[in-house]
Amino acid sequence: MSALEYAPSITELRTDSLERRNKRFATDPIPTCRWCSKMLQSAAQYKLTLDVTLGLTDVRTANAPYRRVGLLCGDRAAWKPYPQVAFMDELERLRNELEDAFRNRAHLYRLLLEELEAELGLERATAVMARALERRGREVAEVLFRDTSSDPKAIGSRFLSVSPDNGRMYPHEVASCGSTMEIRVHRCPLKDAWFDSGLPAERIATLCRVAGAFDKGLFEAAGISFSNQTWRPERGGGCCWIKLERDA
Repeated sequence: MSALEYAPSITELRTDSLERRNKRFATDPIPTCRWCSKMLQSAAQYKLTLDVTLGLTDVRTANAPYRRVGLLCGDRAAWKPYPQVAFMDELERLRNELEDAFRNRAHLYRLLLEELEAELGLERATAVMARALERRGREVAEVLFRDTSSDPKAIGSRFLSVSPDNGRMYPHEVASCGSTMEIRVHRCPLKDAWFDSGLPAERIATLCRVAGAFDKGLFEAAGISFSNQTWRPERGGGCCWIKLERDA
């Protein structure tokens, strides 16, 4: 049963101005459910529904009982969201799952390093992990940069174009000078997961250096010069500082 059966169309609501919204709220009867004839929970809930639909209120900041608002039965168990509200809920869920997937990757790195260190010692363990990640970086580069020229700016732009969640997961700043591009990453979900695990700062720095081997394989396979300052405790915040230049 569609929410459109109980309210003005979404297209109409979106085009309403705030003034028209207020007029409608003051004059229109609160919709009722065609199944049970119950009115909405309250006039306040109806107004909130209009606000969310019109973009006057962000559903993510709405009060918890009304998170999934919809012009349906007063029985909350029967409420269904407007399509755009459902989309926002789904987007939030997918973003959380993506974050969890990257954090899981971080914990796999942590555990692999522990196991390899126990068998091989720290130096050989980090070398083995770095070699594997660098190889994977080269494999990804074959596909990612297949139609991209070996120009640092073109390679860097292509790299950023596929940054997870349109760059929200790895917020960054970019600086270009001539043919050189620098990318400074402000936040990394892997580093956050290691910090949340209570690892010592030096251990986190080691894991960051190992994880950075993927980028080394990725960019060097693209035919450009690559350098990377991975995170260190003395730096404080931020994460990788990547520099891309023409291959000498």
